[in-house]
Amino acid sequence: MKTYANDGSAHFNALLLELKHEFSRSFMVDTQYRLSHSVDSGSSPYQNPFYEFNVATQMGTSDYDVRHAFKVFGVWSPTIFKAATVG
Repeated sequence: MKTYANDGSAHFNALLLELKHEFSRSFMVDTQYRLSHSVDSGSSPYQNPFYEFNVATQMGTSDYDVRHAFKVFGVWSPTIFKAATVG
């Protein structure tokens, strides 16, 4: 008799670093880096375990593991109309 159950487990650990710099009032650059590791007992639902009586033997690097992620982006917001000063 075969049984199917959705009884997996997963762990995710990460280190997040961010560096922002504003060059002027209208331009900013942001840099982000993530070092992470994802471990699980099976990345698909209802996966048959290697050894059914001890699910912990199934733990390994996840299919969705991304070790290094690096992002750089900038924001430029030009001043088109200057605010009118009341005085």
